[in-house]
Amino acid sequence: MLGVPTNIAFLRPLLAEPAVRAGDLDTGLIERALPGMDFQATDAAALAEAAIIFHADGVAPAPWHSKSGWRVGAHRPAEYVLDVGVARQRVTIDAATVSPAAPVRRAARPFTVARDGDTVWLGREGASVAVRRVRREELLAETLAAIDRPEGEAAPEVRSPMPGTVVAVHVSTGDVVAVGQALLAVEAMKMEHKLTAPVAGTVHLRITAGELVKVDQLLASITTIDTPDTADTPDTADTAETEEKR
Repeated sequence: MLGVPTNIAFLRPLLAEPAVRAGDLDTGLIERALPGMDFQATDAAALAEAAIIFHADGVAPAPWHSKSGWRVGAHRPAEYVLDVGVARQRVTIDAATVSPAAPVRRAARPFTVARDGDTVWLGREGASVAVRRVRREELLAETLAAIDRPEGEAAPEVRSPMPGTVVAVHVSTGDVVAVGQALLAVEAMKMEHKLTAPVAGTVHLRITAGELVKVDQLLASITTIDTPDTADTPDTADTAETEEKR
């Protein structure tokens, strides 16, 4: 059912695994099979479909009332900013073309569509994805909020991909971590998600082992470490000259 969060997208490829179909089951099966599972991604066709649905809101019999960007003697492409989970994509519609280019062939790859305001759910082959339209007012508010922020890069954040339990914490607040280093693990529905450091720096934990977390909850942040400027490093030639004078 569209609009209801499920793990069907995970269960379908799991049931297609040869070991599962043969009944050769054990507690380590999912961990072994997970890297090779082919999960459906939100591709260009799904983004184009969502943009076309939202674009239809601005279609009117007379071009004077159109929100497509039509002007006398000129045409401006319509751009839509779409939120897909934690990712944000921009899709442009110009006359009959959609960018990123994605021919939507309903006969070959049909979508089942449900909608609630600025959110549409696209269903295909048993899985669904929610796509939310970000309106100009929200984009403007984000821009104005960014102006008021203090200068300097914000600490990269590590958030929970789904509701579950923190089953392992591999670092402590104040530890210096490298890119890709394992920070913690969240378990949900018998699946364990290992979360790693997106950048190198000093980690600050917001949770403890055994704690229940919500989807997109902030679990940790990382303060990046400034790399020493190469200009401050003594030149090899200068070092050699100093040694010679000695």
